[in-house]
Amino acid sequence: MTNVCQSSFTDSDIAKNMTLGRTKATSIIKNVTGKKQHAIVCELLKNNTFSLCVDESTDLSNMKSLCLVVRVFVDYQIHDLFFGLLNVDQCDAKSLYNLVVDQFNRNSIDYKRNMIGFAADGASYMYKCICHSLALCSSYACLQLPSAVETLARNIFNYISNSPKRCNLYKEIQKLLDIRPKKMLHPSQTRWLSLESVVIRILELYEPLKIYFPFAANNFIYYYEYPAF
Repeated sequence: MTNVCQSSFTDSDIAKNMTLGRTKATSIIKNVTGKKQHAIVCELLKNNTFSLCVDESTDLSNMKSLCLVVRVFVDYQIHDLFFGLLNVDQCDAKSLYNLVVDQFNRNSIDYKRNMIGFAADGASYMYKCICHSLALCSSYACLQLPSAVETLARNIFNYISNSPKRCNLYKEIQKLLDIRPKKMLHPSQTRWLSLESVVIRILELYEPLKIYFPFAANNFIYYYEYPAF
């Protein structure tokens, strides 16, 4: 931050003499800006309905934490706000429940009245999130499809997108067919529902792909700049 200020305000003596080390910056974030932001979030939760999103994680020091994020609708806009990072000693359902409830009680938030939604992953000791459960169902359903479908989608993306020349050739072919150039999409490793959008994009660009790959297979990949093409 000090480097940014000093390079931005070169005519300021205050900026030139500004110092902010790791210890001071950490203290400011934890004890000033962090507490102020937390107070603002708590005030919103006291006066508005909200949903709670939780997820557990383990850091490099093997410390388990539970992250709390709230989603609240304010001034006709949806806001996702950080509500807390709690240290977890025991990972059973009752202990996690008590941690979350204690966080609300310590901040005087009437969660029983204002909390209208809850989201979590599919762990056995968590309440099931409908959206996550739907994604899991879709994932297991996709296992019934031949693996060649997803493999083909990944191979198409990797072959074209990993080379600027191949990308340019594919774009030129789309233009020749009067198709607005679009990029290929990559199936996500963890977001199974992304496979649908990938397949839709392949079907949309099926004609350019049928023209593109014969040229690639016959080593004509670099000849696209010639008029003969």
